[in-house]
Amino acid sequence: MAQTLWDKELSFELETDCALRAEFGSDYALVRDYLKKLTDCGCAPVLRGEASIASGQSKAKLLEGIKTIQEFRATVNENILHAETSILRASWKNLLFHGQLYSLMLEYYLSVAAGAPDTAKLASIDELVCSQEWATQSVFDTFLFQHTFKNNILRKLR
Repeated sequence: MAQTLWDKELSFELETDCALRAEFGSDYALVRDYLKKLTDCGCAPVLRGEASIASGQSKAKLLEGIKTIQEFRATVNENILHAETSILRASWKNLLFHGQLYSLMLEYYLSVAAGAPDTAKLASIDELVCSQEWATQSVFDTFLFQHTFKNNILRKLR
């Protein structure tokens, strides 16, 4: 996908589809749509100072994100069980981890939006990240996540 930075003839969407197809096989389009929807359900407008996390619209987006993850979990689990290669299985397992982590994050953001930050949920995020460190180390930097989440994101939500 980085090639699109220096080759304006390439389509970012086509390059993305190619990368996702290689990682997730025949259900790659479902993954693309899932990730796009999750992107729309996050806190980016809040972090940019464009919206309040306590607004009805922000809360609705957070709930929509949690629901999206829950609904997509069956697709993820089905692909883990029936992956044609170990590489595809690993990609789907990483997506499962991503969904678990992001769901916890969205639930924490909801508690912040309600004015009562859930410290137990925050601890669950740390616990999940640390428990999966060895399994995800090739694709997920635990230290960088914890640093970014705690020092950048949490500060902006307060």
